Amino acid sequence: MKPQAKRSSRNRETWVALACLAPATLLLAAVFLYPIASTILDSFSHVSPFGGRSNVGTLDNWRAVFSNAVFTHGVLPRTILWTVGVVSLTIILSLPAAILLHAPFRGRKWARTAMLLPWAVPLPISAIVWRFILDGQIGTLNAVLAKVGIIGPVWLAEAHTALPMMILVGIWASIPFTTVTLLAGLQNIGTDVNEAAALDGAVGFRRFRYVTLPLLRPVLNVAIVLNTVYVFNSFPIIWVLTQGGPAESTDTLITYLYKTYLRFNLPGPAQAMGVVSFFVLLAFAMTYLRLTEREQ
Repeated sequence: MKPQAKRSSRNRETWVALACLAPATLLLAAVFLYPIASTILDSFSHVSPFGGRSNVGTLDNWRAVFSNAVFTHGVLPRTILWTVGVVSLTIILSLPAAILLHAPFRGRKWARTAMLLPWAVPLPISAIVWRFILDGQIGTLNAVLAKVGIIGPVWLAEAHTALPMMILVGIWASIPFTTVTLLAGLQNIGTDVNEAAALDGAVGFRRFRYVTLPLLRPVLNVAIVLNTVYVFNSFPIIWVLTQGGPAESTDTLITYLYKTYLRFNLPGPAQAMGVVSFFVLLAFAMTYLRLTEREQ
């Protein structure tokens, strides 16, 4: 085939590929890019409660957000603490659980099924159950403590106990998904790799450190990124347990954004908070993925 004919055929294939991708690209722009662009524009505008936009280009919303001490000194640091605490402890607990469920033992299928049960329950219902367990007067936890002579605190009504309990519930809700994800990664590691490692003298913790963990790292990275996004944006657990109380001591960025928009009737600053949350997660994902690529 002549070079000119090859070039013409290649151009034709390119246009066909672009035509096939066009519907998906337009749909992605409609459901993803347009809301982001609209939110960013609203954050630099005066927005009425009915959605009207005026005075485009103003920085009043951003000044209101970053001059608010509750947001800058309370909500933002607490959101980071909540996210890092839940994600890090979830990974630490889920990894040995996945290794245990990967090992052959009697009743392994039942154990795997039991691990999935908390994941199958809708999150708001799980949060309601935990709210009953942690209730200071009729809660199950304080009832158990009372039987051994310990007077439990009002867990969700005191600032120094509400956030740790909230993190505990977040870990409980995140472990099933993370464990199943890591278990899938372990099952993709071939038995021949472990046999070769055993022949080379890598057994026990050494095999886990130098063979299993490096091969599991791509799945581990996905679990960390997804968990970070889910936990950072988590609303049902916090709202059902405390609604950000007491005295806004458990508010995260998502719950405080919700209050700002619907309770305080300030859609403009709420839009600015939404932009902050988007760019915080985007910066984290890009930084983490770049670091992992550099390690590889």
